[in-house]
Amino acid sequence: MRTIGPLFLLSLLACNDGETATTETDTDTDTDSDTDTDTDSDADSDSDADTDIDDPCDPNPCANGGTCEADTAGDPVCECATGYEGDTCENEPFTIPAALATAQGDSFKGMGIYSRVQWLPAADQLPTSAVEIHELRFRRDLNQDPTATLSNGDVRVSLSTIDRSSLANTFATNLGTDATEVHTGPVDLLAKGTEPLAFEDWVIPVQPPFAYDPANGRLMLDIIIPAASDTNWVAMDCNDDSTVSMRFSYTAFAPTDPPPTSGSLTTNCGFAVQFGVRY
Repeated sequence: MRTIGPLFLLSLLACNDGETATTETDTDTDTDSDTDTDTDSDADSDSDADTDIDDPCDPNPCANGGTCEADTAGDPVCECATGYEGDTCENEPFTIPAALATAQGDSFKGMGIYSRVQWLPAADQLPTSAVEIHELRFRRDLNQDPTATLSNGDVRVSLSTIDRSSLANTFATNLGTDATEVHTGPVDLLAKGTEPLAFEDWVIPVQPPFAYDPANGRLMLDIIIPAASDTNWVAMDCNDDSTVSMRFSYTAFAPTDPPPTSGSLTTNCGFAVQFGVRY
């Protein structure tokens, strides 16, 4: 049996003297906790998540040449071609004489010369179905002074349906049973606008709107212009044919006086009129 000598024991004790075993707590709390919270969070809300919005103007909902644009709410809004109206430009105006809807007439009549005018179209010029008239529009003759204007503070306009084909000498005889005064007050005949064939020179709002049904007769227009004079007038467009006849008076009168009761007849060259309507 081997015995360990005293010198060997001493050297062992010297080695271990005061050495505390370092447990190396490695407090390296590696906050790198690879928890890579990657805010890349593929919550890339997938902008590619089909953000395609349907175009409210495709197909174009606007009729009769109207153009469409989306409003801030994304709804379609129609900009109608001249004369057309309605949410989708579905209301087409009718013009008498019809031939002048898109063409210049071959003659003119002076608006402002007459103190009273009654206007009656031929049967074939009338609309074919019932309409509600809300505006009357006149156009000046393009060959006359485009800058001439006319203002009158007390113009009276009536519409009625009459069961007759010609205008009697007495104005009152020509009024239909549904005669309605649709405008009383100022009317300004403006200088020519930028669109030569637009009916925009003399525009008269019809209030209340007038319900017209061609099945009940012809449409008759009665215009009373106090203090009219042939020193202040504007040439209005017309065709030198019999599509419209007019009974008229030149007798000047004050706004407080009764209007003329009778007048002369012309069976050619009645004013061209465009009617703003709703069907």
